[in-house]
Amino acid sequence: MLRVAQGDTKAFRTLSEGLLPAIYTYASRLLRNDADAQDVAQETFLRVWLNARNYEPKARVSTWVHSIARNLAIDKIRKSKRRGDHFELDAERDAAPASDRPSQLLEKKLSAQAFQDALSLLPERQQSALLLRHEQGLSQSEIAVVLACSIDSVESLLKRARQTLKQQLVTNNPDHSGE
Repeated sequence: MLRVAQGDTKAFRTLSEGLLPAIYTYASRLLRNDADAQDVAQETFLRVWLNARNYEPKARVSTWVHSIARNLAIDKIRKSKRRGDHFELDAERDAAPASDRPSQLLEKKLSAQAFQDALSLLPERQQSALLLRHEQGLSQSEIAVVLACSIDSVESLLKRARQTLKQQLVTNNPDHSGE
């Protein structure tokens, strides 16, 4: 990161190429829109480049970059809500791969949609904590940095998020009530 702060474009390219897939995935899950996720990912790395000198090595670089992406995604969500926009899944993400068993394919698609719907109902902080932990692989202490809260708060957010998701999924699909 020191080299990026000194204007080293090769170091920045290496950093951005390494983190871009994770940042895009995280933004995509929060925003549920590929175009908005691409915008957030690009803006994230623009801000990394412009603010590299402000990075303090209290946390991993990836944690700092996730914090930037989260803030940008929240801003985009707030602006969209003010305009009355609704986030919808993109058709590409919603498309299922070809299969010999259409009934299995349909079941997988419905399960994925049910999970995404339940995830979207979570409060933003619970949703972020869950995505950062399970999709991005951040530790609870790293999530605490991204969300600017204590580790105990992260544990609580994750617990509530999991409970709510489980409840939503069981309520919407009584066949899985025993799982």
